[in-house]
Order: sequence, then C-alpha cells, then structure tokens
Amino acid sequence: MDSLKDSLITVFALCVLLTSLVGVIMLTSNAVASYQCDNYQKMTGKLTEYVFFDSCYIKTGDGWQRWDEYKARAFTNEGVRK
Repeated sequence: MDSLKDSLITVFALCVLLTSLVGVIMLTSNAVASYQCDNYQKMTGKLTEYVFFDSCYIKTGDGWQRWDEYKARAFTNEGVRK
C-alpha cells in the first residue's frame, strides 16, 4: 500500500512540474508576442493592440486587422519590390 501511495505522489509531482513548465513557456511566449506588437507600433507609428493569448491587431482604415491578415494583405497589395 505504501508503494502505491509513493507512486501516486510521484505521478502527482511530475504532473505539477509539467503543468508549471508548460505555463511558464506559454506566458513567456505571450510576453514576447506582446513586446513584438508594441515594438511594431514604435517602428511604424501605426496603432496596435495585443490581445492576451490571441494576436496583435493593427488599426487600419477598415478597422482592426489581425497582424497575420494585415501582413498578407500588405504583401499582396504592394508586391515584391526590387
């Protein structure tokens, strides 16, 4: 019975450790994305807003656009310049 109890404690401790590690990775990733969004605003002067665990949004004439959508539209509208 003691070995079962020890095994359950070990499994629980590993689950807590793994959950903590995933949480730290997610929060770090979110902080980096928020920094990049703010930095884009400083570089371009365009109004941006980062939504927690979602995406960076850029204010355009048509309203707010997600960063990935904005980037794709800007690329197709301007094309590749040499």
